[in-house]
Amino acid sequence: MRSLLVMFAALAGDIALAAPVYVVTQTVERGAIVEEADLEVRAVDDGSARAALASDQIVGREATRRLEVGRVVRSGDVAAPLMVRKGQPVTILVARGGLSIAAQGRALSSGNRGALVRVQSAASRSLIEASVTGPGTVAVALAPSLP
Repeated sequence: MRSLLVMFAALAGDIALAAPVYVVTQTVERGAIVEEADLEVRAVDDGSARAALASDQIVGREATRRLEVGRVVRSGDVAAPLMVRKGQPVTILVARGGLSIAAQGRALSSGNRGALVRVQSAASRSLIEASVTGPGTVAVALAPSLP
């Protein structure tokens, strides 16, 4: 009986479980947007499959590091794409009531939609904190006026 258990344990040690996950099929550079064509499903051992992301959690997101061919994509490898990048020209929007003003500036920090970033107005060179509203666009929140 004991030899049977030893033999079973030896056999069980040779069994490797495989899980289907998405891996990179071509190198994706840091900052590039991951596309469906950059991925394929492969069976990898359970250890390598830990924390692997599903396709809908990868495609359309930005690579936070260089992704090499065959790499299993995990949460730290991709992030929501930045809509404003440091050094990029931006449109600064200011609105109150029915009045809207647009000015040009330069981003001093990077951010996704809803993030507060610092920008410098091209005309006045003043520093402004604004909220990212879209690609290359930020909005300044004005304090409410008193009656």
